[in-house]
Amino acid sequence: MRRSLFRPALSILLATAATLLLLTPTAYAQSSRAWVGIVLGDTDSRPGVDVDVVLRRSPAHEAGMEDGDRVLAVNGRPVRTTGKLESILREQRPGRSVVLTIEREGATKTLEVAVAASPPTAEVIDMHHRGFAVPDVALTDMDGADLSLTGQFEGLVVVEFWATWCSVCRQVSRKLEAALDEHPEAFTVLSVTSEDADTVRDHLETHPKAHTIALDEGNGAHEAFLVNSYPFVVVIEPEGKIQTVVTSIGDMDQLITGLVSDDEGSDDEGSDEP
Repeated sequence: MRRSLFRPALSILLATAATLLLLTPTAYAQSSRAWVGIVLGDTDSRPGVDVDVVLRRSPAHEAGMEDGDRVLAVNGRPVRTTGKLESILREQRPGRSVVLTIEREGATKTLEVAVAASPPTAEVIDMHHRGFAVPDVALTDMDGADLSLTGQFEGLVVVEFWATWCSVCRQVSRKLEAALDEHPEAFTVLSVTSEDADTVRDHLETHPKAHTIALDEGNGAHEAFLVNSYPFVVVIEPEGKIQTVVTSIGDMDQLITGLVSDDEGSDDEGSDEP
């Protein structure tokens, strides 16, 4: 497994009171402990901790926190490291509020954040993405040509994040291929991997894929979509907005049924039969 795929910051994706740094990237604990909804960045010699991402529809987002804010204190208690911030959050209880002192563009301000109970990871991911525009990410095909998640393909686009070592990814691919065999116009699949072209080519010799393959050099797409485990499947509408995100193999059949049903409905609308 390529551990470089997952930034350390993503291991505190939920930013709960529970310390998630010690968990494997493939499974986050579900907890009723405190949750504010931020992804923390690196620390440096300056006071405070940078916030890389404020998860949409989270308590922090509702309170007005923005990507790039720097948390200086919680309830008046200074924080200099991610560990200290987590320690203070660990003391909080869902249903109460905390006052965060933040720095934004050189100015200091305070935000009152209502602490919530930690929701399941799948719910967090869906809340953050559903209904919002697709992140602008750089992808290339196997020959090095640029690929785009929007505007390049017609209709619904199903983005399948995968890796050569991932057995569950092969299950996802088979399900998508089977659906397209019966409904070739229902959607387009784009298979995104952070592995290099040579590794992918070697893999395809024994495990061919019918989908267009996109290379995510530098993990930009994985980070933008907050991919923390596989499977991770994103459905993009023609308008460029994210329709849904699936992070469980158990939800794939339901997803595909919905995609195929939409295609069948479109066929019925275009029929001239009485």
